[in-house]
Amino acid sequence: MTSGDLDFDLAAEAIVPLLTTGSVVHLVHVWEPSAVHDVRLRTLDESYAAALTERFRRLLEILALPSGIAVKEEVLEGRASERLLAYANDHSADVVVAGRQGLNLPSRL
Repeated sequence: MTSGDLDFDLAAEAIVPLLTTGSVVHLVHVWEPSAVHDVRLRTLDESYAAALTERFRRLLEILALPSGIAVKEEVLEGRASERLLAYANDHSADVVVAGRQGLNLPSRL
């Protein structure tokens, strides 16, 4: 099973075996709501946000993390690069693995 993002899949394949009991994996999703710019799109944003829990669940299934690994899920809004780097810094991340879903506004319509 794969995530559909080849770069992410390859990175996850390399990283998961390095995790040891007590490791913490932070699953962070960053997105820019459309409703910030157009109130008419609020329903699309709400649907997208509601689907994130299931997306995290599927990703965890794909990763098949070994037991003893803690997982924290976080949804952030804003520019992905800025928010991810700030999150990684705030949580003293040792490694950052990023993928791109590609669901920009036209994809969500």
